[in-house]
Order: sequence, then C-alpha cells, then structure tokens
Amino acid sequence: MLDRSLNPEQARPDQMISTSLAICSALIIAIYLCGPTSGSHINPAMTVCKLLTGSTNLVKVLLYSVAQFIGALCATGTLCALCPSDWILGQGHLDGTGHPNWLLELNPKSTFTQGLFVEILATMLLGLVFLLVTDPIAGKQFAGVAPIIVGLVVSGLFLSISPLTKCCMNPAIALAQAMIMSHYDISLLVYTLGPFLGAVAAALVYSTLLVHGIRQKDEYEDLRLVLNYRKADSKYDG
Repeated sequence: MLDRSLNPEQARPDQMISTSLAICSALIIAIYLCGPTSGSHINPAMTVCKLLTGSTNLVKVLLYSVAQFIGALCATGTLCALCPSDWILGQGHLDGTGHPNWLLELNPKSTFTQGLFVEILATMLLGLVFLLVTDPIAGKQFAGVAPIIVGLVVSGLFLSISPLTKCCMNPAIALAQAMIMSHYDISLLVYTLGPFLGAVAAALVYSTLLVHGIRQKDEYEDLRLVLNYRKADSKYDG
C-alpha cells in the first residue's frame, strides 16, 4: 500500500512498485477466474468500450455495471472494516481533524482539467488494450496470456500517472469510495466522467483505426491458407 497519507508527492518508489504489483496480481487472478464466465470486465468503462464497439448490449452493460459497483462497495467496506484506523484516517483523526486519506484525490499542483485529461488518456490506453486482447480475431494471438497483459498494462499505467491522479480508471471504485466514506467534491467528476470519456475515445480509435487493419490481416491470412491448400492439392493431384 502507498504511504498512509497517500500524498502523491510523498509516495516512495518502493511503495508505488509494491502497490502496482499487488494490483497487477489481483487483476490477473480475477480475470483468469472470472473471464470464462463473464469476460471479467471488472470496470464499467471497459463494459462501455464493448457496448460502443458492438460487442455487447445495453442490458448487459447495466447488469455488469451494477455488479461492478456492488463489488467495489464490498471491497471498500471490507478495507474500512479490516484496516487499522490510521490507514484510513489522517494523523489528526483523534482530535477530529483527520479525513479519509486514501480516497482518490488529485495532486495538489494539478488542476481539475489536467486530472480529467490524465484519467481520460489512461483509460483510453487501457480500453484499447482490452479491446485488442478480447477481439475475436486479434485476440487469438493473446490466448492464455491476455489476463497477464491487462494486469501489466494497469500496473504500468499506475506507476506512470498515480503521482498525478492515483490512476483510478474505474468509476465504480470512485463512487464506492465516495459513498462509503461520505466524501463528495468536484474531483469526483475526474474519476467518474474521465474513465467514461476515455472509454468513448478508446472505442472510437479502435473502430476507426484498428479494426479495419485487423480484419484485412485476417482476410489476408485466410487467402494465404486457401492458396497454400490449393497448391498442396495440385501437387497431390499431379
């Protein structure tokens, strides 16, 4: 876990690395366990990516989002119940001046617009990777290792941008923490609106730039197989 104050400017590199490894490991395990059953979206933003690229329907998006939010509530509630109070409250918690210090918050030197852009960018990158590894054609080459790829990408993004926004990328987590800890301010929009806008951007880039190349490559491979088959068949007939 990061430094108890979780001040982005005070977090030590070793704490950031250990946290990123914990996130990576948890994601890999969750995806391997749940992937065969549900696709293991985990994140409402990733489910929106699937919706916008035509891979799922609105009913599933709503059901998945509710399940993801319930999971985030359970996880946040469990942490609040089990973790020592000084991990949850600041040093001044005994005299009533403490606040939930592991809530998502922007770097004090970052503006709202900067934080929003960072969350959009990070979620877009994650969304593109998610769409590629789950693509019925491109995903074939990642069969068996897709969970590891997603876990490593999230870990890398966390190390890159957590000093700025703590790298949420998941609206369910942001809303769950806000509800459990009764903490609402304008920065909450960074962690809810940002990921959804990032999902829209990922779906747009994937649909306009990537999917056509993937389909053309698949058609080329099919043609090559047909030609090789005909060549082998003609030799056999000869």
